[in-house]
Amino acid sequence: MTMAEDNIPSMASLTAPLLGINEELRAMQAERPIWKVRTFTGDEAWLVMGAPEVKRLLVDRRLGRSHPDPSSAPKYAPSPVFEQIMTEFERHAELRALLTPYFSRASMRAIQPKVEATVAELVDKMLAGERPAELQKVLARPLAMRVLCELVGIPVADEELVGDLLHRMAGLGAGDGDATLDTYLAGIAAQRRVEPRDDMISGLVAAGQTDERVATMVAMLLFAGGESVATHIGFGVARLATDDALREALLQDRTLVEPAVEEMLRTASHGGGAQPHYANADIEIAGVTIRAGDLVLPDFALANFDARAFEAPGGRGHHAQPEPASGVRARDLALPRCAAGPDGAADRLHDAVRAGALHPARGAARRAQPRGRPLVRDHARAQDHLVRPGLR
Repeated sequence: MTMAEDNIPSMASLTAPLLGINEELRAMQAERPIWKVRTFTGDEAWLVMGAPEVKRLLVDRRLGRSHPDPSSAPKYAPSPVFEQIMTEFERHAELRALLTPYFSRASMRAIQPKVEATVAELVDKMLAGERPAELQKVLARPLAMRVLCELVGIPVADEELVGDLLHRMAGLGAGDGDATLDTYLAGIAAQRRVEPRDDMISGLVAAGQTDERVATMVAMLLFAGGESVATHIGFGVARLATDDALREALLQDRTLVEPAVEEMLRTASHGGGAQPHYANADIEIAGVTIRAGDLVLPDFALANFDARAFEAPGGRGHHAQPEPASGVRARDLALPRCAAGPDGAADRLHDAVRAGALHPARGAARRAQPRGRPLVRDHARAQDHLVRPGLR
């Protein structure tokens, strides 16, 4: 199969409902692991649904982020975010080398007490507020943004501003949000040159990066990390709110939390985790020929439901399965694990769920169904590609 056929599936019809399954996607995945599709911009691309194929392509140097002719490159979505992450392998390797220390296990363990304290604070604030509460607004997004802003070195007073700029950067608000966010972050970098601190922006400045380069790297981390973490917190709470047996099991035995988080991360989204790549040479895989210049979309979310790779693709509650298609486990990500919070916060959140005090998926539901464009904020994996060795 090549890229010359007509009547191909459209990505607009292949979104998955919140906590649900798109039967067309599942049927396609069961038939073959790679499909030619039409993107949200009307261009053609290869959608990779199989877990083995996703893993193989991620380590194949014939697949990269940039196109030899950017002006004529097929596009996944009309968003400046995807243009920012189009970097060649050499620059990608540079990014990993610069950023990996800030996401090491030691670094994640160091910030865990602050994350747990933030969880407890936000849960208490949510329980003292309006009922039902909107989880994304009062807990998930503030938690993700606060932790990431502290990690990279953004003042607490500017968290709300940065969140608004990220919203615009995603193409979901008015104005040139991308340029505005870059300008703001470049200004912070300039400040750190004069008054360095113990944060990521200061470290990147000390490593010889320009203010503009620091702004670009930090913007991508905030975009990928903030929204993906917030969305996954929403999915996780929604799962716990709708699965009484799982919730009670975790309350009775806290040692089950880590494998349960692994499974909730793997099965959070039933599709829509594609990240645009381009072939820089012809690639033969799974019976198809991907030509040089073709747009390739590995779907990490859907690949995690590949029956060839997982014994129970739909999830096994609190029993972890083999490594997910992205190659990233919860044990490597501090925020999703710490978001379970200290025992007291978890208990209070559990009581809120039982009492019907929150709508766990209310905020996420609005983002689960794209309206004429893809859900670029759902299940984003750009941060993983930047900081995890071996992923591209």
